[in-house]
Amino acid sequence: MCASVADTAIGEDGSFLLSDALLKWGIADLVYARKNDVGGRDLPWRCRFCPVAESEDDLAKWVGQGVPCFTNTSHAKTVFEDAGTDGVEFVTNHEWNHFPKPRIAFKSGWGQPGSPISDFDKLKLVSSFKEVVESEEILNLQLFHRQGPNNPPLPCLSLKLQWPLPMIFGGMAHSVLEEACVAEEAEGLHGGKQSIDVGAGVVVDNATRLSKRGAVTWWHLDDGGEFVYQVALPLISPAELIGPTGRPVTKIFIFAPLDSYDLICQDDRTNQDSIVSALDLFNTPTHYLPFDAVMNDVHVPELRIALLEAGGPPLLSTPNVPHLVITVQTCVMVEQRRISKLFLDEVAYFMHRVRRWTEPPVLYSFITNQLRISRYLNDELLPYLEKILDRYSSKKIAHCDTNLDETSCQVKTHESLSYGTRATDSEADVLCSSIASQLIRKRAVSSLLALQCFSKLFHIDEETRSRVNGFLQCIDKAEMESISPAQWDDEIWCRVRDVMQRTQQAIIGVSRLENDTYCARIHFDGQPRFGPIRMAAHEAVGDLHRLQCAATEGSDVLDALLVALHNEKSLHQFQSVPYPTFYSSIEIMDELFD
Repeated sequence: MCASVADTAIGEDGSFLLSDALLKWGIADLVYARKNDVGGRDLPWRCRFCPVAESEDDLAKWVGQGVPCFTNTSHAKTVFEDAGTDGVEFVTNHEWNHFPKPRIAFKSGWGQPGSPISDFDKLKLVSSFKEVVESEEILNLQLFHRQGPNNPPLPCLSLKLQWPLPMIFGGMAHSVLEEACVAEEAEGLHGGKQSIDVGAGVVVDNATRLSKRGAVTWWHLDDGGEFVYQVALPLISPAELIGPTGRPVTKIFIFAPLDSYDLICQDDRTNQDSIVSALDLFNTPTHYLPFDAVMNDVHVPELRIALLEAGGPPLLSTPNVPHLVITVQTCVMVEQRRISKLFLDEVAYFMHRVRRWTEPPVLYSFITNQLRISRYLNDELLPYLEKILDRYSSKKIAHCDTNLDETSCQVKTHESLSYGTRATDSEADVLCSSIASQLIRKRAVSSLLALQCFSKLFHIDEETRSRVNGFLQCIDKAEMESISPAQWDDEIWCRVRDVMQRTQQAIIGVSRLENDTYCARIHFDGQPRFGPIRMAAHEAVGDLHRLQCAATEGSDVLDALLVALHNEKSLHQFQSVPYPTFYSSIEIMDELFD
């Protein structure tokens, strides 16, 4: 009899211990080097399940908090009808099983902490879906859909996914992207060949992913501040784990909060030696984690767990949340990625992050091309945001010569409010009082603030920036509230702004955490090991020097020091080191902008 998530030991507060859940679900062997290893480890990670949105306002609440969540299974009804009863049989159909040219599949272990960032030994060329299924190796193949002769005629099922909240994410896309790069400005104005404008959103990719049991996609961010809408196709093979709706669990998504990225991933270290430096969630004991002497406990974020079921509800992943994915059962997942025009601050955050990477990803054409064309910004994007704000504001805004064009804004007055249905006239009349509408208004302002504050990231010219500033001032006067980068109270904007500010200036080897606290860290045997949380940077620098000295004497000496630093009673013996002493040997990153 297979395990069921219904047996998870959930506490009164709705949370549970990750290590206990993995054992209860019978999948600990997928992530631990030895099956029984988890039993002897002190792993503090507490989790709670990702929520299920019951209505559009419910979904808007979670989206506004940056929390990944599930939608209604009906949104994937056409996907499941086209896929049939088994996703693996669907992709291995002889009509599209073979690839015109080989594709790269990832082997088990690619991207895990301590491995080379360019680990070619963990890549394999495959010529068909069936080759992935029949391989003795654990493979993970993500096939991006493109037009052209180099691509198999596999139907793009993600085009059939019905996105919720079209006033935030846009309508349906009807074709996949082209392979050719955008070469001319005229193409860029309309999305070019590598993005598709669907109103409030821009489709930047579609993919079908075939993964074998045991495949792990280690910590990462999605590629451009986008939302990802994904669903697992039905399966006929016996379930390994029964999910919340009684269907087989295919993948386990583990999400960390956006503002925990610098705890999860240590980009400065990765840049130094091209080795993936990140927390191994399954093999990092408590005394390797940041210690909070005030709480007398480790300082780690609460994680969110999403169980993606075969033929079950679609999962909407929010931008810039670090996550890893464990494949529980050989399966097929389809996904569509969209950038929302109302979440440009998330795009700015991602661009800020990748500026530090020695091996940055290939950014979407919408970011590198379209958003840098002043005609697109002035003729399409800004009028769209201004029209949204005019519609969803409680008071009319004097437009300050914004030159709005009704036809170019693509604002649909009676978009869906009821979950999956079109709004009636009466529903449209109460748009401004719903949670979704409040979110739309706040997000439009946040996108304008992103264009204003991070104009260098977006390569925005002075004339366009002046137009944005003028319109923000008009909103301020109309609504008698402060619309400024420092005082705007949108939850995502505040989080993104705060994280970007505290990462603008950083000391190599010291993590700057929330509330202006600091924590030293050292990498040993491919693992980060953190000291205690300090109120001042120079105190953390002192800890860093101690850790570096201990590391030269071996792992046992370093571990003994970490245990002492993680004890409230013994911590006081480690006095602060004078500020200037070690800064001469510590590299400082300074990336102030705008």
